[in-house]
Amino acid sequence: MMSHETLERRRLYFNHLNTQKTEEIGAPAEIPMAPCCQYQDSYLGAARKHHKSKEFLKSKSLVRNRHDEIDWVATFLNVGFNPSSIYALMCPLRKGRWKVEEENYTLGLLRLIESGTILLRHGQSIRGYIGEKLHSDDMRVLKKLSNCKIFHFAKLINPRLAEEEKLDMNVEGAQEVLDRLEQLKGEFLRSVQLEALVAVRKYLSDSSLRDLLNMRE
Repeated sequence: MMSHETLERRRLYFNHLNTQKTEEIGAPAEIPMAPCCQYQDSYLGAARKHHKSKEFLKSKSLVRNRHDEIDWVATFLNVGFNPSSIYALMCPLRKGRWKVEEENYTLGLLRLIESGTILLRHGQSIRGYIGEKLHSDDMRVLKKLSNCKIFHFAKLINPRLAEEEKLDMNVEGAQEVLDRLEQLKGEFLRSVQLEALVAVRKYLSDSSLRDLLNMRE
């Protein structure tokens, strides 16, 4: 009869052999994802954009010229990055260097929040609100508000809140300041119109869009 020590040595030896065999064979290979599954997300995203573009082409917010072609510049300046706009869906969030027009528009928005003319919705941060208006990455806005001297007053603002974003036209001088803000918004949109049109180019079919982009490239 084998001693307990001999049995233990044999057990360890066979365990070692089994481990080696497993390592040589390797773990079962992953079943490769079928192409239709692999690209499902991107396909659905593209399908959603195409659907949105069809809706947009029927929208009353489109501006047309005398030849009944869509004036894409005027249309973008009309709708901008509004949440319901095709540009908000299709254009990537803006990053990188700030434009002067963007800074001026941001300053105008902050002053209206400070005066209480613009009310934010509950749970919404100032940087989140500004990010939506600029179609910009939140962290990009945060860095700008924190590091640029002209925006330092933003951290002292205690915004008025409501169930949803709204304007209080009873604030003194509200209409005059809002008119000025609309000018600043227009200047900002004109400064980024080309990148917005390029982003939606492949989803919208209209000869005037192609001609416009070909002239500017």
